[in-house]
Order: sequence, then structure tokens, then C-alpha cells
Amino acid sequence: MLNAVCLGAVKAGLKASLWRKEFPVISIAGDDASVPVIVQKMVMKGKNAETDNRLSIIAGMIPDQSERILRRWDDPPEGRLEALITEVAVDLVVLVEEQFRAERIRRHEWRLKHREDCIEKARLARLEAERKERERREALEQARIDRLLHDADQLQKAQLIRQYVAEVGRHLESAPHPAAEDFREWSGWALAQADRIDPVRNGSFLERIEYEDLDDDKGA
Repeated sequence: MLNAVCLGAVKAGLKASLWRKEFPVISIAGDDASVPVIVQKMVMKGKNAETDNRLSIIAGMIPDQSERILRRWDDPPEGRLEALITEVAVDLVVLVEEQFRAERIRRHEWRLKHREDCIEKARLARLEAERKERERREALEQARIDRLLHDADQLQKAQLIRQYVAEVGRHLESAPHPAAEDFREWSGWALAQADRIDPVRNGSFLERIEYEDLDDDKGA
């Protein structure tokens, strides 16, 4: 029966080849699609089921792999399936063409889906890059604010030290004290500490400006 199916398919312009030997399966193929075909005993019920030798030609089913049935032709109650080989071959031509078109549709849909996935992936990557850049700039801005507040705080402390030293000096001038002899040395040290932390006197504010300019250049 399989030989008859193969011959009929070849006459109809298809290709036929043996796919599996352990349970004969032939592959009926067109230009870009194929379907497996098997011949097996019809599943019958009733008293005469065991003695009924009618056959079925099944397209799409692969024993032990797939129970999918694309098309089925059974032995008619009167006559034999061999008489329908031409009809089966024509149906196989149509079936292979349907599979070919279905495969083209699947490939087209896959390409569309792949394109959409690529576009979405690029969009998400762009959003992620924008988010990271936004966070980077926010972090830079916060760091600038922190440095600004730190310098302002240091300047205020330096000014407080100078005011304190000046106030102590005025007090010692108006009310002489034995410690007045050590005031000059102490005031020199205290004013030096004020200058050390003063961002204006020590020039650290210039380093801040240059550093922040470099940060801006990196983000450009």
C-alpha cells in the first residue's frame, strides 16, 4: 500500500521517500514542505473487529511521536483503498501546499514577532540608558550640593574661629591677664587653623570648580 501511495504521489509531482523502517513512515514532500504518511489497520469495534483487515492511510501521524492527524483515508465498506490512490495523491498535493502556506505564515509571523521583540528590546535599552544617565546626573548634582554645603560650613567655622580669636584679643586688651603672654602664639595657631579649613583662603573652592567642570565634560 505504501508503494502505491509513493507512486501516486510521484505521479502527482511530489517527492516520496522512506522515513522510518521500524514502523514504515514515508515522507511526502513538495518544494518547501512535507508530511509523514503511514498505512495502518483500521481501528474497528464489534464482533468482527479482529478479522477486519481494512486499512487506513493517515497523513501527519508519526507512531510513538505524534498523534496528530492531518488527513485520513479509510478502506471503503465496499471496495479497496487502492482504488482511491489517485484521489489520495491529489489530496496529498493539496495538503502539502497547505502545509507550505502554513509554514510561510508561521515564518512571516515569527519575523514580525522577532522584529517587534527587537524594537521593544531597543526601547527598553534606551529607557534604561536614559534612567542611568538621569541617576548619574542627579548623583553629580547631589555631590555638588554636598560639596557646596561642606565648603560653606567650613567657611562659617573659619569665620567663627577668627571672631573668637578677635574677641579673646579684645578681652585681654581691656583686662590684662597672665595668659596674655601666650595669646600671640595661640592666636597664630588658631588663625592658621581657620585659614586651613577656609575654602576661600586655601583655594580649595577653585579645585571644586575645576572638578565639577570635569564631571560636566564626562557627562557631555
